[in-house]
Amino acid sequence: MTIDTLPDEALLEIFSFYLVEASNHREPWHTLAHVCRRWRSIVFASPHRLNLRMFYTPKRQVNVMLDIWPNLPIRISACGYNELWHGVNNLIAALEHTDRICQVQLYREACDLESILSVMQKPFPALTNLTIDCSDYAYMEAIMALPQAFLGSSAQHLQSCHLSAVDFPGIWKLLLTANHLITLCLWHIPHSMYASPEGIATFLSTMPNLESLSIGFWSPESLHDQPDQPNRPLSPPERVVLPSLMTFHF
Repeated sequence: MTIDTLPDEALLEIFSFYLVEASNHREPWHTLAHVCRRWRSIVFASPHRLNLRMFYTPKRQVNVMLDIWPNLPIRISACGYNELWHGVNNLIAALEHTDRICQVQLYREACDLESILSVMQKPFPALTNLTIDCSDYAYMEAIMALPQAFLGSSAQHLQSCHLSAVDFPGIWKLLLTANHLITLCLWHIPHSMYASPEGIATFLSTMPNLESLSIGFWSPESLHDQPDQPNRPLSPPERVVLPSLMTFHF
């Protein structure tokens, strides 16, 4: 038996093991794609299963690379320790491909967030993972305000959402469209994003797939800013069932 007699599914399984073993290399799938036409077709037909990634640097501009390779999913990660997105123009060029962006991770110390967020006021239909961290522990306040039309007010395929120290009152409306959400972390919530416990409970009731939930406010002042409630008997709270929830932080 030669390797050419193996079915595509068997080769795909072998490729998966190879890419895990070679994960310390930047783009190990390049080796597979250059073996032969059949292998290249198998690799490009399963970008999510093989977790294919293309990296862009100052010497490999986004607009040039996207013209060379097939329409693979795009993952954007601008971290403090990650200098791959060198220059905001390179990153914005990738964000123009809204139908291919599946992951966006932005950290305040790593990039010009204001310029980047300004071009994200349209739907990103393929987006499954979103992280925006504007935390600055020297100042107990939100650092960055998100545009009201962020993501076109739609996140239908979002599975993971992490927001820290951002001012975005529209988050509750946006997440009502995220029916497939698995992980939700809203940390360092500013006073402008305050929502009543009943409102949050109603909002969470639309998320049957939620497995991990973390909610944290800057301070109790969010509650103090609300008008005084008249003295009246409290009605029994409505129960909300989260059948998939495994971890909870408050």
